[in-house]
Amino acid sequence: MPSNVTVVLTNYKRTGNLFRIVRAFKAQSVRPDSFVLVDNHPPLEYEFAAGRGLSRKFEDVYRFNVNAGPSCRFVGAVFNKTKYTLFYDDDMVPAKYMLESFINSASDLND
Repeated sequence: MPSNVTVVLTNYKRTGNLFRIVRAFKAQSVRPDSFVLVDNHPPLEYEFAAGRGLSRKFEDVYRFNVNAGPSCRFVGAVFNKTKYTLFYDDDMVPAKYMLESFINSASDLND
C-alpha cells in the first residue's frame, strides 16, 4: 500500500549517519513512496559530500555549492507528487513506526 509520503533528507556534516537513516526508512512499518536528498555540505569540505553510492539510494538529489542553510530543504519538495512531505535531518535515525505515526497524526489533523 502506498504511503503517499516523500521524505526529504538534508545532509550537512553528518554524512556518516545517512546510510543508517536510509536503512531505517526502508525498514519502516510504512515505507516512503519517494526519498529525496538535499546535499548541503560546506564548500570545500568534500568529506561531508554524499558520494555516488549513497546518492543512488535516492530518487532525486539536490546539491548546493554553498551552505544554503536550513531552508534549502524546501528545494527537495519542489517536484513532490505525494500528499505528504516529511522533512528530515541527518542528525537522528528514525524509529520503526515513525513514518506510520507521522501519517496517522496528519490524518487525525485532517491533513
